[in-house]
Amino acid sequence: MRWMLVLFFVMIGVSGCQSAVEAPAPLPEPTSMPAPLLPAPLYFIEADSGQLMRMERDGATIRQVTHETAHRRVRRLAGGRRGRLHQR
Repeated sequence: MRWMLVLFFVMIGVSGCQSAVEAPAPLPEPTSMPAPLLPAPLYFIEADSGQLMRMERDGATIRQVTHETAHRRVRRLAGGRRGRLHQR
């Protein structure tokens, strides 16, 4: 009787090990996206036109933000105050 009990447990253990297990699906290949050069868009004033420009995080895309028609120059007044000269 004891050998039947041992045989029963061995058969259950062996049958549990032989169950059909599906192979995991292959992982998709990671897409190679370049990391941005800048942590945020960069705003700057263009030297020639005096316009506000925006450089995107990729470091290559630049677009004009402002569209001023007159370039302003700043000059010093007496006492260190600043005054603006407008070109017309």
